[in-house]
Amino acid sequence: MKSSYLEIAMIGQIGAFGLPRADREYRFHPARRWRFDFAWPDRKIAVEVEGGTWSGGRHTRGSGFEADCDKYNAAALDGWTVFRFTAKHIDSGEAVLIIRAALQGDRPAIKPPESGRSVAPSRPIQNKAVSGQKKGDPCDSR
Repeated sequence: MKSSYLEIAMIGQIGAFGLPRADREYRFHPARRWRFDFAWPDRKIAVEVEGGTWSGGRHTRGSGFEADCDKYNAAALDGWTVFRFTAKHIDSGEAVLIIRAALQGDRPAIKPPESGRSVAPSRPIQNKAVSGQKKGDPCDSR
């Protein structure tokens, strides 16, 4: 199995923190060929290393992004907690801290974006009724 530099870094950090060894390329779905980069099947915790986020990698292009959505949604329906990490998360050590907290059952506080901007929209989002939606529907914004 060929590993990216991010996966190699993740393996090193998991070991350095004394965390339980993860299964690599773990196939979690009985009918599909989907795999997690790292998994702790007994706890249903998985990690996906998202490379190419700034270079137009497969995970950021339309069909690849949609395929990942299918995979992550199927995993969630099966009770998996899936953490997705980019180079920033791995290089800063934030990823391994989150993994450690998840394996220990802790809920760490996640720091806000470094930009200092609020993650909330600056103005309310205006929802438009979906075609076929009836007035009085709980999702109706009219």
